[in-house]
Amino acid sequence: MGSGTLLMLLVSNLVLWKNVVSVRLCPSWDSSCQGNLNNMFDYALSLSHEIKNQTDEMLNNFLQDIQYKPGRWYLDGAQSSCHTSTFAILLPEEETKQIKGIFLLQEILTMLGAWKDPLDHVVTELGRMEEAPTAIIARANIVGTAMVGLQEGIRRILGKIYPGFKEFEEYPFWKGLASLQSSDEDLRVFALSSLFQCLKRDSQKIDSNLKLLKCQFAYARGC
Repeated sequence: MGSGTLLMLLVSNLVLWKNVVSVRLCPSWDSSCQGNLNNMFDYALSLSHEIKNQTDEMLNNFLQDIQYKPGRWYLDGAQSSCHTSTFAILLPEEETKQIKGIFLLQEILTMLGAWKDPLDHVVTELGRMEEAPTAIIARANIVGTAMVGLQEGIRRILGKIYPGFKEFEEYPFWKGLASLQSSDEDLRVFALSSLFQCLKRDSQKIDSNLKLLKCQFAYARGC
């Protein structure tokens, strides 16, 4: 690797690591983070956009690292095993739009919680590699930090819309750790491929649903 390439890599990773601490959290939810629902949804959407963008780049980094070729077996149908696929809150059709929106916010909250352990394991296991993929690790940290902030944001929104809200704190269990720690390289790559593609799918779903929910609750109309 040439000195110029190495310098660019170091600068890129430094920017990524700085982003980890610059992701704006608002644990106290002061006046800049709370107030009317429009502001609260705007803050939540800024975090969901960050999660979606970083997740997209994380998958791109991964595919570049493994020199992805179309049709490679461990990438085919990877999303079919998403651990969050089994989770959904089913409501009767006759439920009001308001109630459906509240349960959809709870679904987002639960989905975010379901990604905490997988992301922690990705950071830990990749960090143990001899040539650790620092860009992917940095992005995983950014996503994890933003998810913590977004969870708090969703809780605050739910508390404002439905003061009697009680959080459902059981999360779908991720079963990919054994594969991620396997001595079989193909199995490890499959586990990472599945995880990153599932994370991309969920981040897109969360972002799209938040946009719709903002229209419903902040503007009282569809978009």
